[in-house]
Amino acid sequence: MATPAFLYAIVLAMGAIGATLRYLIELAIPTETFPVGTLLINLIGCYIIYIVYQWFDRRVHIPHSIARGIGVGLVGAFTTLSAFCTESLALLQTGEYLMFALYVSATVFGTFVASLAGWATCSLLAYRKLKQLQRRRMQHHLEMQRVAQSESAHQTLVNASAPKSNSKPTAEAEPAEEPELPGLNEPDAKNESGTPSEWRRS
Repeated sequence: MATPAFLYAIVLAMGAIGATLRYLIELAIPTETFPVGTLLINLIGCYIIYIVYQWFDRRVHIPHSIARGIGVGLVGAFTTLSAFCTESLALLQTGEYLMFALYVSATVFGTFVASLAGWATCSLLAYRKLKQLQRRRMQHHLEMQRVAQSESAHQTLVNASAPKSNSKPTAEAEPAEEPELPGLNEPDAKNESGTPSEWRRS
């Protein structure tokens, strides 16, 4: 967790950058008849601060101290409400009523449109991030399917190349026949009278 001293240093450094950028833009764009420089600065600031807080702080999850430093320090020092009010009053004092109405309307509606553009940018970035995540999940799913198919084909080849057993089932052993003794199982010889003949004695 960032210490208060670190937050102060971040805000101070970002504020110096934002104030320097505003001064350079005011030098580059003349504001003799219409304060274009201040209007452009406020439009850019409203666009950037929405992206900083809604995208980088909540979606990208940059350190909160960095987000606060950019929002409060850089954008806060870059934009200027005091200059807008001073320049609007100067237009009224000089009788430039049309310029006054145009400047106030452009600032109010322009900053709202700039914030809306920041929201659209965040939505577009979120949509692209979601599509990238879906594409990665689809690629991972296809890769898993290819791996499963490869393993299935390998297992099929292994089963096909395995030696098959050619041994036939052995027939059941038939019971051994008892040896026949000569004369025991032969029918009795009959004499002429039909009576059984006597066994010869050895």
